[in-house]
Amino acid sequence: MGSTIDAASVKAHNARNMTISLACFLLLVATAVAGAPRHYLSEGIACAWSATLAIFAFLTSRSARLLLGLRIPWPAALPGLYCAVALGVAGFLLRFFRHFQAGLPECLGAIALLSAAYVSLLHASGASWLRECRLMLFCDGQPS
Repeated sequence: MGSTIDAASVKAHNARNMTISLACFLLLVATAVAGAPRHYLSEGIACAWSATLAIFAFLTSRSARLLLGLRIPWPAALPGLYCAVALGVAGFLLRFFRHFQAGLPECLGAIALLSAAYVSLLHASGASWLRECRLMLFCDGQPS
């Protein structure tokens, strides 16, 4: 989407969006490093990264709306966002109840299970982009 936005204008809107997002990320990471207890530092940085992606998504959608007249159907995106937040909380609780002491196999297993749950929930909610990706992967690249 970034190259499409930059192609629509002589101004580098996507570069501006990335610069603003990077500044927000650095500020949020500095806040996490300064304010979070040491054993919560990785969660603080992960939250900073997630917030930065949300900021970048908002700025990109705003640029797409202003330059191209595109509107993101936010109500259609809510089930996926709710699933992502719920599974993120589940992952945090899993680590919390394991007292933040998980080995590599446990972490990889948890990631695999949470990822499978996310894709399953998206499939159950009828996410159109997921259906299009599946069609492109398994039906000779011909989306519906």
